[in-house]
Amino acid sequence: MTNKLNLYILTEFLKILGLTLLSIVVISLLINIVDSAGDFIEKKVPLGETALYYMLKVPEIFCLVLPIATLLSVLITLGIFNSNSEITAIKACGIGIMEALTPLFAFGILISIVSFVITESAVPPAQRAIVDIEKRWFSKLHHDHFGKSGYWFKTDSIFLNVKNFNMDKNIAEGVNIFEFDSSFKLSKKIDAKVAGFSKERWVLKNAAITTYGPKGEVLYEELKLYETDKLPGAEEIGRGQRGLTRLGLSELMEYIKTLKENGYDTSRYLAELYSRFTFPLVNFIMILVAIPFALRNIRHGGIATGVAMSIGIGFSFWLVFGASVALGKSGALPPLASAILPDALFISIGLIMTGYIRQ
Repeated sequence: MTNKLNLYILTEFLKILGLTLLSIVVISLLINIVDSAGDFIEKKVPLGETALYYMLKVPEIFCLVLPIATLLSVLITLGIFNSNSEITAIKACGIGIMEALTPLFAFGILISIVSFVITESAVPPAQRAIVDIEKRWFSKLHHDHFGKSGYWFKTDSIFLNVKNFNMDKNIAEGVNIFEFDSSFKLSKKIDAKVAGFSKERWVLKNAAITTYGPKGEVLYEELKLYETDKLPGAEEIGRGQRGLTRLGLSELMEYIKTLKENGYDTSRYLAELYSRFTFPLVNFIMILVAIPFALRNIRHGGIATGVAMSIGIGFSFWLVFGASVALGKSGALPPLASAILPDALFISIGLIMTGYIRQ
């Protein structure tokens, strides 16, 4: 009997999850379309490529909304069960409510694994494809790219590579500048370990400058300070760092390894790496936290109160997770601790609340 009950509960939950997830993904996609459709019409982007652009956004949207869809589905499922007196019937049959809901916990672990796989296998290539479309149809005078070798910026005459950028201090590390003449021959190469941004100019410290003449002559010099205003500002390079999300795990780990070998601080990137493993567990945590809150408030204040409290807990997780990882990236917390702390905190809350459920 218990097996049939478990299957029934899981089936009803999956039905609601499918509808909830589809609704939220479609709404999110429509918001994206409304927000940017005018740009595609203005640039006369072909319909097929426009459709591809928005479809490529689906994997990321799916992973982002999956936790909230899971949370709402648990609440709706338990609310329906309660309105039909099914929870009372389960207890009357001598079956513990947590035993009956075991499939939901198992599903939470499964969907967390699925979310991790999609995030790491489908999202990065989709994001790169989106950037390619944007550059092809909405190109500016320059292009930038973030990859395993760091941040790259290109204009008609300059290539810039920055291995690491501290957004809090506006300091670039591992700076390489390549300047080209009108025939696209390398005319100058400038290397500096550190560069600071001040008054709309970059100041490179201990810069090594190699100048290549038209007849093959090479001139080398070192300057304690070298100023230039030909490069993108600190804010633009900071935006380029967001391309970190387009790196897969292997690329991110290789990038971190390169930074370590060159003596740069990797706290920011280690925090990002560890959070890639811990964040997908939010799907299981939403179930763990939602069930006790929903069951408790079915008796005290109704399902509406349960929904409000559980959604509050859900958004609280995002706030705590974001703050914790930010502390890890800034070095205020060890990177591994910053990624694990939010999960540990909310799992503890879920387990404590589960202990108060009357079987």
